[in-house]
Amino acid sequence: MKHETLWQPTPRGRWIHEVERKVCCWVFALLGAGCVIADEEVCVLGESNGEPALTLESSPPPLDPADRIVSQEVREYLESRRQQRGVVATTVTKWGHVYDWIDINSQVPGGDVGTPPPIDAPSDASTADCAPMAVRSELEEDPEAMGPPGTVPVLWVDPDLIHAPGTVADFLSRYGIEGELPSYWMDVPPPVAPDGHGHYYAKAGLKKVAGGAGYYGGEGYFNVWNPFSMVPSEQSTVEVALAYKKDSSNVPDETVEAGWHVNGGLNGDFTTRFFVYYTTTRYAQQGDFRGGYNLNQAGWVQVSRTITPGVMLTPTSVLGGKQVEMYLRVELHQGKWWVRVKDEFVGYYPASMFTQDGLGTESMSVSFYGETNDDLTIPGMTENDMGSGQFPTVEGWRRQVAFMRNLQYQWSPDGDRTKFYTDRVGPTKKECYDIIANFSFAPNDPWQSQIYFGGPGRSAGCQ
Repeated sequence: MKHETLWQPTPRGRWIHEVERKVCCWVFALLGAGCVIADEEVCVLGESNGEPALTLESSPPPLDPADRIVSQEVREYLESRRQQRGVVATTVTKWGHVYDWIDINSQVPGGDVGTPPPIDAPSDASTADCAPMAVRSELEEDPEAMGPPGTVPVLWVDPDLIHAPGTVADFLSRYGIEGELPSYWMDVPPPVAPDGHGHYYAKAGLKKVAGGAGYYGGEGYFNVWNPFSMVPSEQSTVEVALAYKKDSSNVPDETVEAGWHVNGGLNGDFTTRFFVYYTTTRYAQQGDFRGGYNLNQAGWVQVSRTITPGVMLTPTSVLGGKQVEMYLRVELHQGKWWVRVKDEFVGYYPASMFTQDGLGTESMSVSFYGETNDDLTIPGMTENDMGSGQFPTVEGWRRQVAFMRNLQYQWSPDGDRTKFYTDRVGPTKKECYDIIANFSFAPNDPWQSQIYFGGPGRSAGCQ
């Protein structure tokens, strides 16, 4: 879908963005008709060609000027990190996003960058009638923005564009507030929100049993959308997480997380972007080798030249039409937590950052989920979409509802994997966001292990 929408304020200070399009296109899809908003046809279904065409994303507007607030502490931190990177070249994509290119060997002492695992074919037997297209990064779509050979990209977001009014620790934290913890990790179903944090999940998780073996990776095809999210202190996320905790609390001590999200405060706009995140301190501390997003602190080692944390993903799925997905894998290989997107390993976190009785050797859980967070300082329930913004109960769910398919987990350090299955599936509050799983493994279903999840947030049943 295009981003040239009607922009009108709502009671929460948000903007009418794609919500009208989604409602309209869904209703008209059931009638086999088109959907017109402001004299612009945006969704045509029921024709002989089957579905609306996909176009590359256009850049949505930046944050509202009133939301572009950055503290001097955060500004100085980001500018100092940029100066220390040893930038070889800087390029700008046709979407206006800036990338600094650094020597790949400058990231680790002695230039000893790790060797990725072998590229194997992921599990996928989809036929032409149910095979979504693979998402691309903006660097793949804009070869002229590539840097010199031997360099890798690091996204640079101008501090004047972001929402970071607090400390550096706030900015680097998972939710923009130092000390803010996930509402739950291991509990399914999770406790009902709000719980003082305002996090909502639709999650399927596999947990190590006492005395049992751990896990070494997780993978699958992740449906990619551009969900409605117009408050910079909130976000909409879809991810896989490997975690380890050492006591009876419900918050893990260490995590490696990867996926896609819309996070206006971090990125300065509401595009869909690839991200990675880690913590070694139970989310309590941020900074070099302690935790944070992307390359905003030391830890992540970048290897790919075309996909990097923070890169914009394009195109995104069309409601009722062509679906777009991202194959994503996280795996422990030769002492490094590697992250793969499509047919390329993007980079890794050294396992040595973590404890040897934790993610230094294995994970105790593998989780696939969608997440939103509600800024509780703003009156009313969040209007953030999760996934497509549709509940996993509408007709034509594979074109209406966000999915993850062909999910697998790695059960041995040698790379052996098997189909993901769990009875630990549930949402925080099904009236706001919901999830259903299909682990029947029907022989005629190429998607095998699959989950469907999402919702619109605030509605008559979700206040």
